[in-house]
Amino acid sequence: GVKTAAVYRITEQGSLLSTDNTLDVALQGKGYFQIQLPSGEVAYTRDGSFQVNADGQVVTHDGFLVDGLQAIPVDAISISINAQGE
Repeated sequence: GVKTAAVYRITEQGSLLSTDNTLDVALQGKGYFQIQLPSGEVAYTRDGSFQVNADGQVVTHDGFLVDGLQAIPVDAISISINAQGE
C-alpha cells in the first residue's frame, strides 16, 4: 500500500505571470486566500487561479468556495480586480 510520509506548506513567492483569466490573482508577500471545504471547514491556499461556478460564486480550480466574495451576477458585463484585491 501507499502511506503519506509528510505534508508541508509551500510559502515561497512564485513567479507572477499574466493570464487571460480575469479571476486569476496572485499574492505578493505573505498571505493566503480563505476557502470553504465541502465539509464546511475553513482552509487556506495561495493558489489564485479562480473561476465562477454555475451559481455565480467564485471558486478554486477544485470547486471550493472562496470566502469573502459575493456571487457574480449572471448579467455581469465584465469583472476587474485592482492591485488591492477589490
